[in-house]
Amino acid sequence: MTKVVQGFVFGVMFFVLLSSAGYAAAVDVEQSGNSNVFDIEDWNGGNVPLINGDGQNVVKGFYSSVEAFDRLNHIHFNVLGKAITTFNMKVSSTQNTAGTDYGKTTFSVYADDRLLVERFVPASGTQRVQTAIPRDTKKISVYVSHSRGANGFKTVLLEEPAFLNSGTYLPVTDNVYSLTSLASNEHMPFNDEGFMNASGTPVSTKSYSIKHFKARMEAVFPVSGLNVNEFEAYLSAEPIKTNERVGKKALAIYADDTLLFERQVKLGAAPEKISIKLPASTKNIRIVSVKDDGTYGVINTVLQNPIVKRNSAGYLANFPEKHALNRQPFTTNSLTKVSNHVFSQMDPLIYSNQTLLASGVAIGESSVSPILNNHTVTYNISGVNKNAFMANLSVDGLHAARQFGKTSVAIYADTTLLHTQRVSGTSGIIPLTLKIPAGASTLKVVTALMDATSYDKGQQLILGEAAFANLQTSGTIAPAQVTVQNNRNTTDYVIVKNLKKYDTIRVYDANKKLIVMAPRTTSTTGTAAIAQLGKTAGTLYISVAHNQMVEGPLTKVSFKGE
Repeated sequence: MTKVVQGFVFGVMFFVLLSSAGYAAAVDVEQSGNSNVFDIEDWNGGNVPLINGDGQNVVKGFYSSVEAFDRLNHIHFNVLGKAITTFNMKVSSTQNTAGTDYGKTTFSVYADDRLLVERFVPASGTQRVQTAIPRDTKKISVYVSHSRGANGFKTVLLEEPAFLNSGTYLPVTDNVYSLTSLASNEHMPFNDEGFMNASGTPVSTKSYSIKHFKARMEAVFPVSGLNVNEFEAYLSAEPIKTNERVGKKALAIYADDTLLFERQVKLGAAPEKISIKLPASTKNIRIVSVKDDGTYGVINTVLQNPIVKRNSAGYLANFPEKHALNRQPFTTNSLTKVSNHVFSQMDPLIYSNQTLLASGVAIGESSVSPILNNHTVTYNISGVNKNAFMANLSVDGLHAARQFGKTSVAIYADTTLLHTQRVSGTSGIIPLTLKIPAGASTLKVVTALMDATSYDKGQQLILGEAAFANLQTSGTIAPAQVTVQNNRNTTDYVIVKNLKKYDTIRVYDANKKLIVMAPRTTSTTGTAAIAQLGKTAGTLYISVAHNQMVEGPLTKVSFKGE
């Protein structure tokens, strides 16, 4: 039988090698009649010999050729309990398919999920492969990936694969698990026909090429109980044959709801190595792929040899565990549209700078008339037990270039105002870290379209990577750090010195109602602009929020009249 697992075709074969001096027989290796890796003895009924790259007839081994669309072929050897220390074979292409006119071909050798060898099949001659294997290996696998040349595909020979049971084992200091071996609760449309990376190299490792039939695809890989602490892979875009416009693609990697890696995938960029530490509490690795179609469709993302592993390097420290907003139930006013995950949409969520985002919430218009300028979404956050709400605030990039004017947004925890601001297509992406009062049961987002300068309506707001977290509390501002400028008939300013880069200051009135949140600092001084404080002296409260921390205690300051 041929078993399709996560987009790969596994050919399993019955084959027993003749024992020779110093070698142990490969036993219990099952064969499938549908496999595209075949016993050399079966070549053309055994009447026509196969000739290797050295011009010699091949008697024992296997051959891999392209049948139909299967360009990625596999063979597995069961070595469980055999005390095998070394794997040995010769690799070549047949003499009649040697050279570049038959395309590039690669092969790889695995011990269970551990990649031992990855090489090109030689264009001429033969190549000896000998590799030590780790103790307690259960299965040795060989993968062959073909690409077409001007005259077709190579026929690859795997000659005399043999297993040495003397010598030393491969020393290893970690445990490795391929994502292709871990069950996923949702299957992405993974390519099972063989594919190439951005360098034009056929991929023979346990890898993914991600296609799309909707805007956002997600696969979840359970790692609970494995105690893994690192994720590794190589990321690139599969090459295409046209220079015309193709769509955008983005890939994100999460540990549960915590975003660890995000990249806008670029056509033609060299494969990028991803190496990420994981939080100790990780239960699932989530791979999210987002696309925006272009004139000629969308590029395929290649994720080569994605693995998780357990080693002595330790876990990701001082990183807040998050709980995504879009996992919480919500209610809206009747015409408000809330897009969670965009599973039902062919259009992705896009920030105002035209970059794709992997996860978030869009709040805006329903397709139902009449058009509604004001939107309210209330989330039930009972039981979340986090002290902060984090998000990237932006106008939807689909609307950023059109004439919508500004949109007002206010965010409340129960009745406490956490944040208020007007945003437009030129506001960029605004990172928010908002302190949630203890015991709050709802988070409410209110938006209002205003100052529109044309007929355009229906602007959406984006809360990208919206999530709850438990964060440390920022420090307290000293009154001596604060200067209040109460000007006559011009804008007033609150200036705070001796801050840290990326700090955010908030200003409250005498009743501790939020007046303004200043932009994040780019130096050690922050400035908040206020329309007018008034002619008479008064009191303000000031706070600071350090980067990745919640707002600190309020500091009371007095100001003079104009």
